[in-house]
Amino acid sequence: MNKTVHHFSCMGSRCEADLYLPEAVAKAPVVVLAQGYGAERGFGTSGLITALVKAGIAVFAFDYRGFGGSENIHQEFRQLIDPARQLEDWQAALSYVHRLPEVDITRLGLWGSSFAGGHVLSVAGSEWSRVFRIKAVVAQIPHCDSRTAFKKAGLKMSMRALGHGLKGLLLGAAGINHTVAIIGRPGDATFAVLQHPGWYEAYLRIAAGSTTWENAMPAKSLLTVSTYHPVDYAANIPCPVLMVYGLKDSGIPVDDVERTANLIKEVERFAFDGDHFEAYDGGACHAQIVEREVAFLKERL
Repeated sequence: MNKTVHHFSCMGSRCEADLYLPEAVAKAPVVVLAQGYGAERGFGTSGLITALVKAGIAVFAFDYRGFGGSENIHQEFRQLIDPARQLEDWQAALSYVHRLPEVDITRLGLWGSSFAGGHVLSVAGSEWSRVFRIKAVVAQIPHCDSRTAFKKAGLKMSMRALGHGLKGLLLGAAGINHTVAIIGRPGDATFAVLQHPGWYEAYLRIAAGSTTWENAMPAKSLLTVSTYHPVDYAANIPCPVLMVYGLKDSGIPVDDVERTANLIKEVERFAFDGDHFEAYDGGACHAQIVEREVAFLKERL
């Protein structure tokens, strides 16, 4: 497996990515990959990337602006989560991949997990799907609808999130970075965006080894995330989609995923008997999920 580091520009900022190429395969099909909520490109994806490359598929894995090796000259604070800006990063990454001579851009797929699972649905359901000629999408444990997520969180949690978001917006205007934790344990007094049973330990496991990641994000991110609904793009997706989701996922409602899948014209479903982080490296369901995703992408690309 040949790995090279690449850099591309998005709105004047330099973003970093890894290109993995299979050996002895000229002009391989390519999958563009990015990670979920507050995560970097290498979190929990090594098993999938290895399997895709072994199957003869190149992988372009990138970091969003302000995460990992990517800069953001337009954001005063790192690890800001803004769906609209991250979709711009996806568009910039796809534009860059289209210029790579090493890959067959006529066989292009998208892979996204969790929050990025929503991003790949949004990209595929927009005009960019035809511009970039996307042939297949894998949405793993995808975030589909913030309306449901906030309803499930409950009034108290939602009001705390709103309060932190507004405080972050006001302080940010004065150059002060009010942050909240990305991941926490249930019942912690300190506010964290993700507080589902077992998630804290699982998230830190896949983040281990990173020298750039922090368990903190600008609180004003909460205001943009609350209005993000990838389900609204689902009916417009023209290419085949594999929806992978956990029947015991405590953060992504099964009903949301299935409702979204019902709107997609050509869809395959793979439901696994586990929770959210069991889909990643080291998870109990990881091997079977990787096998299914690789088979889908190999067939479609």
